[in-house]
Amino acid sequence: MRSFEKWLGGVSVALLLAGCSTTSPQLAKTSPLAVQKGDELTLFHNGQVIGRRKSHPKDCGGFDTCEIWRFIGPIRLQDRPATTLADFALLKFEHGEGGNEVVIDKVGKDFALWGYNAKAAPDGRFIATGSEEMDEMNGSSTLSIKDWLGGEEAIVFQPSCRPVKWISATSLSVTCEHYPEYKEGEPRVWRFDATAARVGVAEWTLTATRWIMHADDPKPGNRPLPTFESQPLKDFFTE
Repeated sequence: MRSFEKWLGGVSVALLLAGCSTTSPQLAKTSPLAVQKGDELTLFHNGQVIGRRKSHPKDCGGFDTCEIWRFIGPIRLQDRPATTLADFALLKFEHGEGGNEVVIDKVGKDFALWGYNAKAAPDGRFIATGSEEMDEMNGSSTLSIKDWLGGEEAIVFQPSCRPVKWISATSLSVTCEHYPEYKEGEPRVWRFDATAARVGVAEWTLTATRWIMHADDPKPGNRPLPTFESQPLKDFFTE
């Protein structure tokens, strides 16, 4: 799967190709997921227009005064209600108070994700998001997993993590950073690789697999590796 942009008369067409080169005669038969003209992004599914998003890039002083929509690329998910996989448009939404990534469903509605760097499970059900860069320390950089099919509540972990790769339909590898409760003689920042795994309905466990050495923690040695339990995303900022 490959994405690219073709410029025609000022129109940016984000075309998606499955197993064909940019010079293939199949190019003319492909259906775009998004076409951008000026500040307006037109969205498609199966060749049909399903909606539009218009950017308002001026006066970015608050949530309601600024909207910027950008097409990131395809994300492969279950084509509900069927279990076959299909490509959906993954967008980045930015406003005056931050931003997040959004999947556009087949009827043009937003399926809002919590953070960035979205990765879909191989069966197209769960979507993991986290930080764009590991030096970002904000709420949207926490590792979150959301059920595209809507059967389970979205969950979140306390550490800031960057999704790396799904290992199976219910487990993925991540790289994390965490500020533990301060203890004398211990580093203020933990960095580690970890595996997040589903252990029940809307229940996941994040298990560190190895320490990552850095300036504040040059010799982690045999210090025990941490484990974290998920919590419902809706409860994350209410504690």
